[in-house]
Amino acid sequence: AVIDRLGRLRFLTTIVAGALLGIGGPKRLVLTALAAGTITTSGLSDSGEGVLVVLFVVLATVLVWAPAVLFALLGERCIALMKRAQEEVAARQPHVTFYSLLILAGLFAADAAGTLVL
Repeated sequence: AVIDRLGRLRFLTTIVAGALLGIGGPKRLVLTALAAGTITTSGLSDSGEGVLVVLFVVLATVLVWAPAVLFALLGERCIALMKRAQEEVAARQPHVTFYSLLILAGLFAADAAGTLVL
């Protein structure tokens, strides 16, 4: 249902939604604060910090705008690609669930064995 509704979005609606998501939002502001704190405490010179700031701004911009632009340019193809990806994930889900739980059980067993040995 969500994909069908996304397919009916017009170009202007997509651009406005991308602009609103790109300007702010709690998650983006928190990530920006975390990045600023990390850059400040990195111990790099001023020019090194400047490079990290520019890299963060470019990365954040691309991660926000790329989906909106791709949808605006390739709307129907993106929807078809998402449907194929969902079908493939649904087909592989039992195997992925089994092996991830098997790995998790192995990690728990190794931790328990390590605790018993020590």
